[in-house]
Amino acid sequence: MRQMLIILGLYFLFSCQNRENLMDRQPKKDTIVNMGSSSSQFQEELEDQNLIRELSDKVTIHGDTVAFKHLQSIYVFSGHEDEFFYYTYIMAEQFEYPEAYYENYFILKTDIRNDSNKRRNAIADYYLLKAYESGYPSAIYSVKKRFNTSTPPKADEYWKTINK
Repeated sequence: MRQMLIILGLYFLFSCQNRENLMDRQPKKDTIVNMGSSSSQFQEELEDQNLIRELSDKVTIHGDTVAFKHLQSIYVFSGHEDEFFYYTYIMAEQFEYPEAYYENYFILKTDIRNDSNKRRNAIADYYLLKAYESGYPSAIYSVKKRFNTSTPPKADEYWKTINK
């Protein structure tokens, strides 16, 4: 519970900071995206409370990965990626979904390394390590880039260093 409050608190504290351009993200082969759709279609879907509630229930109650990917498309392509963190957190922590670990990393990380971002980046790195350990393909490249090594620390050991 404490971990969840820390992460949610950090998320809300830093949610207004600039993040990497979405185009810098590693492509995901298994993400559902209708490339012919415009952002206005995704915005309309975001405003459809019945659709969002239905997908949200499927994700938060059942860990439905198809609903997760649909929500991901809606939130990311309507320009509301930060708000998607709630679902990535649940899918990672309750259902141990590898893509959700990676999404947590992507949402939380920042390349601005200073004292105010130190803990936030450490938590992002923890989720990157969890994605890596879960075998999520995009995490392999990101771990090598972020940790500058082919043998990164174990996620659980890294978490202990964060919470000293």
